[in-house]
Amino acid sequence: MKLFCNATRSEIRWLKWVVLYSPGSLKMALVNGLVLLYGILFSSSLSAQDIFEQLNSDIDQFTTLNEKYQKVIQFEENRQVPINDAYASVLCETVDYYISTDAPERALPVINTLINYYLFGIEVDHDKAHSLVKKIAPHLTLLPRDTSLIKFYINSGELNIYRNNPAAAINDFNLVIDICRQQKDTLLTEYGYAHLKLAEIYSSEWKILESDKKFNQAADLFLRNQDTLMYLWTLSGHSTLYRINGMYREAEKARRKILEACCEQEWLQVVAVAHLSAALESKDRHNDSLQYDHLLKARQYINLNLELAAYIETMTYALQIQYFADQNNIDSAAYFMNKFEAFYRPEDHGSWINKYYIVAQASYAKALRKYDEAERIGHKLIENAQKSNILTSLTRSYDFLVEVYQESGDTRKAFSTLRISNRLRDSLTTIQINNQFLYYNQLFQAEKKNKQILQQEASIQLLSEKNKVLFWRGALIVLVLSGAFLGIYLWRSVYFARQKTALQEDFSQSLIQQQEQERSRLSQELHDGISQELILIKNKLDHRKDAETANLVADTLTQIRQVTRSLYPVMLKSFGLKAAVDQLLNQIAQATPDVKVLCTVDDDWEDLKKSEQLHLFRIIQEATNNVLKYAKCTVLEVRLVRLGKTVYLEVLDNGIGMDLKNHIKMGIGMNSMEERAKILGGSFTLESSKNDGTHIRIKILLS
Repeated sequence: MKLFCNATRSEIRWLKWVVLYSPGSLKMALVNGLVLLYGILFSSSLSAQDIFEQLNSDIDQFTTLNEKYQKVIQFEENRQVPINDAYASVLCETVDYYISTDAPERALPVINTLINYYLFGIEVDHDKAHSLVKKIAPHLTLLPRDTSLIKFYINSGELNIYRNNPAAAINDFNLVIDICRQQKDTLLTEYGYAHLKLAEIYSSEWKILESDKKFNQAADLFLRNQDTLMYLWTLSGHSTLYRINGMYREAEKARRKILEACCEQEWLQVVAVAHLSAALESKDRHNDSLQYDHLLKARQYINLNLELAAYIETMTYALQIQYFADQNNIDSAAYFMNKFEAFYRPEDHGSWINKYYIVAQASYAKALRKYDEAERIGHKLIENAQKSNILTSLTRSYDFLVEVYQESGDTRKAFSTLRISNRLRDSLTTIQINNQFLYYNQLFQAEKKNKQILQQEASIQLLSEKNKVLFWRGALIVLVLSGAFLGIYLWRSVYFARQKTALQEDFSQSLIQQQEQERSRLSQELHDGISQELILIKNKLDHRKDAETANLVADTLTQIRQVTRSLYPVMLKSFGLKAAVDQLLNQIAQATPDVKVLCTVDDDWEDLKKSEQLHLFRIIQEATNNVLKYAKCTVLEVRLVRLGKTVYLEVLDNGIGMDLKNHIKMGIGMNSMEERAKILGGSFTLESSKNDGTHIRIKILLS
């Protein structure tokens, strides 16, 4: 398997023309390749040759077909040089191999590359491209509906356009749209491009309503994707739709949007094409001065190194030669014909430029009164128009032959050709009139529907005005009754809600007071009863010298004293709030040496009632008890300070915290703290998150 690459400057020029005249997204993809190609080939004239020779060397080292074609696939995925015929043959062999081994998903990207090559290469071969489509067709339903399949259907659609099979092309582009929708990826450039191609196909088939709809959809998609360049090309195509249907005012509106929007360098090519389209329109309308004005404006963009420079240059030269030939200005026609011939290279340029070169030759031959040559070229123009099935081009070609025969004095041929030309023009005019009717009727129906909606709204408003007095009377009565009922209902709701809240608060406060009374009673009984009995028992055991039992009794007595102090803090009653809190935290520090206890408590609490001090102490006691039980912390901090008439109590820890969002219900301890805060006329706030500790805040405004 030997590959040869003659990557000469001529071939690079060829690739440039391929890029310039490739439609839509294919052209954009090729532009990127062209940029890379310039950088690679001009940096070293042998780099492409070296790359293919290296591929040959690598392939020759493999003994199995699978290894060889895997290497070709890897090379193709990273290729940055243009394809030549030898390499295309290798790719065809690769396709055949993977099709035969039931691996069509490996063959599909290669087929996309080959179809591009056979559609837009130097040696255009639509039959080979079609044969590739036929090879993969039986496997398409088995392939994943991804970007490769989208690209294939776009390539197939382009091929069917060139093969003059619009029905198949429409099916291909509709499949692209379906796949993009199924993937829910309607932001792909290919999605908008498929709508644009459908619009162009419908335009070529004179289906104005379908084409107009697709152009509008494509424009909306490109605007949504912020793809200004493709949006402007869509406007250009829309303008052409209006122009070929004789709707010149709408065509001018679309072109004006292009001229007003363009300010970027890459957009200037669309401006140039818009001027050329306007020049064609002016020629059809026999407005010579406007035609010449647009041609002059288009000429400004020839030397700006634009992406479509060759397209602009070709169209400009051809239309200028036609214009000056029609004006019998032989010198100017000759000047532009010489520039066209200097620019035109058949070996580098595709069929599209060749078509306009033939148009220029025909006009120039007629201007020079070389009528035999002009007739010969005119018949070639007719043949090309019949192949492409473009009615406007066919009509212009017959009109040209009529002019040739009239100027040469051949009245018989002029008359017979004129009959054909008139028949074609009548058909064209009929189509244009029908399409104009359909278009404007659609606008009329839409406007009529809007008017009907407005009329219905006006009728409803009129009926509403007539019944307004009755309505407002009834509404006022209903409003008064409803207001009275609602007021009574709201008053009762608020009253009972307040009653319920007051009862709940009274119950909670009463319950807490009963708890304190019960705690005080139990503490007194333990101190006066059981504790005294245990002291007597301990003394007797000491007298009998039963040290072991005496120690057990002493431990029990100590525990009872601790319970007694927790039930009712004697320190609080005797020495005040600060002393009681300090004692509580010192006990915690002694009992839990692995927890660092921090304490900040102000001294002056004498003006608080004993019951208020007790509530504050109980809140601290309950909060610290919860920390020791659940927090698993290493630091516990209590702050009890007052600023003027405001008391601030905070209990913090650095423990495991809790997820308050999923912590549906607070426990009894938390509820008790909150109720005590309410009794004191304060607010209770709990802040915590998982693995980030817990922070309790209480703020009390003293009366």
